[in-house]
Amino acid sequence: MFKETASRLFPRGGVGSLSSQYEARLRLLGQLDLSDMPALAAPLVRAKDALQKEVDAWRSRETEQNRACSGRFE
Repeated sequence: MFKETASRLFPRGGVGSLSSQYEARLRLLGQLDLSDMPALAAPLVRAKDALQKEVDAWRSRETEQNRACSGRFE
């Protein structure tokens, strides 16, 4: 069940940047209290790591796209 829930954390569209959508889901996942379910500790860590990688990747893509569009380099 956790695997199915974790798969739904990855956005399939919507409003806003993908990095922002991933960040919002990562914050929600961080609020999840699974302390009474130690068997889910490792899957939770993997889900958080996967989401953080997506946040970082999309943030980098969006930054590069913004730079290309604006012609500026920060």
